Amino acid sequence: MYWEYSHYLCAMAPRKKRCRHILNPPGYSVYRPEGVAHDEAGEAVIVLYEEYEALRLADYALLKHNDAAEKMNVSRSSFARIYESARRKMAKAFVEARPIAFEAGCAYFTKTEDATRRQSNNYKKSIQMKEIVAIPSDAGVLANHFGHAPEFAFIEIENEKVKAVDMKLPPEHEPGVIPRWVSENGATTVIAGGMGGKAIELFRQNNINVVTGAENLEVETLAQQFAEGKLTGGGNRCEH
Repeated sequence: MYWEYSHYLCAMAPRKKRCRHILNPPGYSVYRPEGVAHDEAGEAVIVLYEEYEALRLADYALLKHNDAAEKMNVSRSSFARIYESARRKMAKAFVEARPIAFEAGCAYFTKTEDATRRQSNNYKKSIQMKEIVAIPSDAGVLANHFGHAPEFAFIEIENEKVKAVDMKLPPEHEPGVIPRWVSENGATTVIAGGMGGKAIELFRQNNINVVTGAENLEVETLAQQFAEGKLTGGGNRCEH
């Protein structure tokens, strides 16, 4: 009887959402209706990057839902749910003249669409060669505020295993400085709880992939999850 009850609870527990593959963040963080005063526009409608990507693929790139789902590394039914949510939010913003604000949610940004396609099999990222990931750290745990983290962990991964951890003090927080610094220290991926679109684009300009939506776990744990293709997240965790 106890086993049956425990099994029922486990079955009912919500599964953590895997990060969605996104090609690019939106060009702007907020859109506001013209001719409406800022204090009269009402609360912004929050659109997640995954919802923006679903609209881009289906309504802009005109892909069939099966193909769009493959690019985002989700099931056909999950894509349909994300797409429907995006359309409802956009309709609400248009009808009620509300601003539209974008949030990262749980997104994995890849350099090219080919990279997204290669990684679309169950979100499995098989690392056969050495790779360095950078994670903002506060006492060995993912720092909530990316730009003001007291230190960064540069973690070397090889063959899906964490091989070495090197803690470094970051430079002063100024636009564009940290992405260049991370690149100069050999990292090809940065993991964060949350990050704005402009910051993501700066990392991409320095040839660095961005993974957002990570939980406040020890940096080595996050690096190992990333190495195994199991990194999950629960939304934009940036507190700034």
